Amino acid sequence: MRRQILLFFSFLIAFSVFGQQEELTSSKVLVDSLFFANQVEGLEISEKMIPVALDANDTFHVTYFLDQAGELNRMLGNYSRAIEQISLCLTYKDNWEDKRDLSLSYNNLGKAYVDHGQYDLAAKNFLKALEIMEESGDLLGQAFYLNNLGALYDLQKNYERALSYYERSLKVKEKLEDYSGIAATNANMGISYFNLGAYDKAVDVYLKAIEINTELGDSTKLARRYSNLGRVYISMEEYGKARAVLFKAYALRDKSTEVSVEANLLNNLSSFFIATNDLDSAHLFNAAVIDLPREQGTLKVLRDAYANKAEIEALKGDFKMAYESLSISALYDDSLVNEANIYAVAEMEGKYNYEKNRRIIQEQELEQLRSERKLQETQSKILYLIVGVIILALLSLILIVLFRGKKRKSELLEGQNRLIQKQKNEVDSLNQNLSEELDRLQLTVDEKERLLSEVFNSATQVELPPELLSLSKREMEVLGYLALGRSDEEIAQSLFVSKSTVKTHLRRIYSKLLVKNRSEAVAIAHRYSLFS
Repeated sequence: MRRQILLFFSFLIAFSVFGQQEELTSSKVLVDSLFFANQVEGLEISEKMIPVALDANDTFHVTYFLDQAGELNRMLGNYSRAIEQISLCLTYKDNWEDKRDLSLSYNNLGKAYVDHGQYDLAAKNFLKALEIMEESGDLLGQAFYLNNLGALYDLQKNYERALSYYERSLKVKEKLEDYSGIAATNANMGISYFNLGAYDKAVDVYLKAIEINTELGDSTKLARRYSNLGRVYISMEEYGKARAVLFKAYALRDKSTEVSVEANLLNNLSSFFIATNDLDSAHLFNAAVIDLPREQGTLKVLRDAYANKAEIEALKGDFKMAYESLSISALYDDSLVNEANIYAVAEMEGKYNYEKNRRIIQEQELEQLRSERKLQETQSKILYLIVGVIILALLSLILIVLFRGKKRKSELLEGQNRLIQKQKNEVDSLNQNLSEELDRLQLTVDEKERLLSEVFNSATQVELPPELLSLSKREMEVLGYLALGRSDEEIAQSLFVSKSTVKTHLRRIYSKLLVKNRSEAVAIAHRYSLFS
């Protein structure tokens, strides 16, 4: 019966674990799908599943949901929370075998520190990720983190240092023939060259990036490259070329264009029309930038937008409004220190980072996934209900078995009592027969006393000491079991008492016999031949 109960509870535990695994697996698929489609919902599910994975002692899903929650919090601007979650994730990845996955966590933590303005800690984590990739011989990973370090130094306006990392990354990507990565690194180098005022070099690397992205058919990246090249041409005062590439970028826009790309393009168009003294067109594009949704990563373009607005208003002679716009631009410039730092995440992300998440699924597919998850939840509820019914049935069966066992035990005790009574009656009958036999022999009272005296005198030859005579009937029983070599647990079972009660009897026996332990008590019992 005990085995059946253990098997039953083992089944319950196995079922619970199976249910948790199903929930973790389906939630992972959903978070994968929501990572870019709906970051708020993806974060909510990730944080909800962290304690579930911890309860299931499932390290894989614990690290997955901590990593995803951290990255989503970073993307939503919750930098302290992101740092906390990714740092915790790394404690679970101690001695992690998947080196690429481990390096990604260090990379995510580095990005969170960048966005939080803690560049020294960001560099430490990027370098750790690079070190892991170098140890494992992963060239693609090395190129990825060299590129990240270049972007980090670019943010610190250490452009020479940034270019040295970009060039190292570019060499690895050329060796791997990673054309998309080559284009991204060339574009990043274009930003550094532009900031250094090396416009010719900036044009050269931007044209290389454009050539590759054209062959790959990546319209979003092409729009970004043309837009940045237009900004370089404006600085070079080559307005014809600037107009051509900026309107090429404008024609490549569609519904999937990122807000940051759209905002940069509109800002560059506004700058172009300011430079060509078309203030009405400049104002039109400038207003479009300011009206864009405020998303993470748009602080820099808002700073530039209000700077352009101030210049337009100043050229129109409205110096009061120009001053107000310039003040707003300065506020955005100050906030860049502690808020999201603009560094092209699309270029900095490696090809292998969240590959499943790069394609945003259509709303219809997402809805189907949600429906499937709801169906799974319904099926789980029905299964739990069935298990509940089975539990009630088994509990009822256990109660019936226990009741029958108790009844059988009662019948057994009643039979034992009848047997004891029968033995008592037989002894009484024997005593009666003995008395009748003595009477038959017509023994006198004096003769009976003489016989009893002889028996008593014989018994006194082995007279028991007072200590033994002071023992109760129960204590004598316990001493007898000790003499037979029984353990405390065996004595408790024989007397139908608890083990603690046996220990109490032993302490009293030792006290009355003036001994220290069971061996001395047994020696006294054998000395007086109490038990054979």
